[in-house]
Amino acid sequence: MQQNRHLIIPNHYFSYVSSECQLLYENGYFYGCIALCQCVAEALARFMYEKWTGKPPADKFGANVHKMEVEDVQPDVRNLLKDIYGGEQRNDFHHLNKTIPTEYDKLRSIATNKIDLLNQVESKVFEYNITKKGMEYKYPQYWENAIGSNNVFLRLQH
Repeated sequence: MQQNRHLIIPNHYFSYVSSECQLLYENGYFYGCIALCQCVAEALARFMYEKWTGKPPADKFGANVHKMEVEDVQPDVRNLLKDIYGGEQRNDFHHLNKTIPTEYDKLRSIATNKIDLLNQVESKVFEYNITKKGMEYKYPQYWENAIGSNNVFLRLQH
């Protein structure tokens, strides 16, 4: 799993939180990893829709995913985002319903799936190549207007 982590993402409001998902997973905090991955999926759906269309996003995850389809937002990661979000499972973890699993192996399996899906989304949305002239972005609109003077968030092992 570690080798699939996308090491450079744009420095936006969700960058640190997305990176924290990785840290939670690596340290065995699976409840936190699962819930935070679901939050990042919501944020990415809003972010992608807004950056691709220039229009304000909806308040609800499902509405943003639908709008992403209508507006042909690229890359098409809607199914990956929906899998991270988890449908009713999202509500179970978000509200700590008594139906959430408590078995370590089940939690680890769910967290592994969520973090792998998040890595897939980020690898597609924030795809880049390193050239002699610097970084070349496949979808530059997702890198624009990043926080700070440098627009990348480095995820180096510490």
